[in-house]
Amino acid sequence: MDRIAYLKSLQQRKQSASFDHFLSMVNKVGNCPVRITNHVIGGKWKPVIFNLIVHDVNRFGEIFRIVEGLSKKVLTTQLKELEADGLIVRKVYDVLPQKVEYELTEKGRSFIPVIQEMCNWAIQNFQIAEQSSPK
Repeated sequence: MDRIAYLKSLQQRKQSASFDHFLSMVNKVGNCPVRITNHVIGGKWKPVIFNLIVHDVNRFGEIFRIVEGLSKKVLTTQLKELEADGLIVRKVYDVLPQKVEYELTEKGRSFIPVIQEMCNWAIQNFQIAEQSSPK
């Protein structure tokens, strides 16, 4: 039995508005919307990088220095993937030394509420230790 046939058989057994809503979302995008979102923004670093760009930390070196444990190779790959998925755009300035910044696209700006809710959820559900401010 293929995936769609299985989902329809589940729908007959579940008979709930919640499952019907889920199935309508799957039909609209051809897959589970959470899976698609996870593909675009999933992974260890993409949400962190995206959140930094939202907050105007938009240069490679700035991001690299802020995110502990992130290698230059991985940062490069993640930025390219965010760009390929249409969430950010790479802006190169014609100056020496070369200046490159990353900006959100319209699609990227539409994802800001999701990132904000992720931040809010963490703040509400986990004791986050106050970091001492630099002197």
